[in-house]
Amino acid sequence: MVLYKYRTDTKRTEDIFRNKKVWFARPETLNDPLECSIQEIAEKNIMECCEQEKKEQLEGFVLAYVMTNEHGLMWGLPKNKVKQVLSKIGDVKDFDGKYRIFADFIKSRTGNYPSNPASKYMYITDILRNVGIFSLSETCDNELMWGHYADGGNGIAIGFQIQDKSSITSNSLCLKVNYTNDPLVLKDRIKPTLAFTVDENGNQLFFQAAAFDDPFLKTVMSTKNTTWAYEKEWRCVEQMQGLKTIIAPITEVVFGLKCPLNIRKKYIVLANECCGESVRFFEMVLKGRILEKQPLIVD
Repeated sequence: MVLYKYRTDTKRTEDIFRNKKVWFARPETLNDPLECSIQEIAEKNIMECCEQEKKEQLEGFVLAYVMTNEHGLMWGLPKNKVKQVLSKIGDVKDFDGKYRIFADFIKSRTGNYPSNPASKYMYITDILRNVGIFSLSETCDNELMWGHYADGGNGIAIGFQIQDKSSITSNSLCLKVNYTNDPLVLKDRIKPTLAFTVDENGNQLFFQAAAFDDPFLKTVMSTKNTTWAYEKEWRCVEQMQGLKTIIAPITEVVFGLKCPLNIRKKYIVLANECCGESVRFFEMVLKGRILEKQPLIVD
């Protein structure tokens, strides 16, 4: 499919052709104030997911005890010693107390507490704050888009050929934006990945973080209110902002209704020199009061 980037005539636009690089912007710099926001997700919703995962950790501990041979070892201890820990867990009424006994036991035997399910959710905001977004549209004939993003029709729209299950860069996700005013709901647990940090002594500390391709994260990154539905947006998302090398070929250049002749000539030369003669050129024309794309006759 061909997806379009509306652009004004700037050096950065020229560099897309010359250097095959595009800028992935941080969400806070985009024009939607709710961009990549999870503020509306209730804290209770996240805590319920964390508690469910902790319950499953505790259940797994009990199951491991049941499945261990009577004379076998668990974490280097005879089974009857582990039974004493289970008895302590059984004597405690509240779940947090039960989990604390289990976690302290695991720490005493392995040197580390069990993975904290909450860590995945704590880092969601950090991930969303740092992603880079390059927005595209599936249409090039929307007059609002020309007005908002291409200098009122004086600019151009660059058409990128995006292959199935691919994106504009080798490391980005290509997501079709879903437009809804319904609140986001965390229905399933976050897909984990192993991450690490370094403490004040230089020691590596490993923890669970949310995976970049987690379905819920992708939903947050690709959901906007219906106010923006006219954009028909697809967005390419990288883990970090910055200038990224594109792998998707430029196959079209569409000139705005008011794009001056000198700008047209410049980008025809640029496209032919930098992208080859396979690039097709179009212009926007008025049919009555409707914008329509038609092939441009290049002399």
